[in-house]
Amino acid sequence: MQHFGIQERVKVKLKDRIEIEIRLRENTGIREIARLLNVNPSTVSREIKKNRIKL
Repeated sequence: MQHFGIQERVKVKLKDRIEIEIRLRENTGIREIARLLNVNPSTVSREIKKNRIKL
């Protein structure tokens, strides 16, 4: 059964989280990181917001 308008959230694997961290340290943009990981930019953005450390 299809549910229109409802999207499943993509779970980000540990290796992808590490890749996001490396790319952020290299000042790579969110859209470019998403393209490299083959995910939606909003997935990368959510992952960054969810796992950032506030100083």
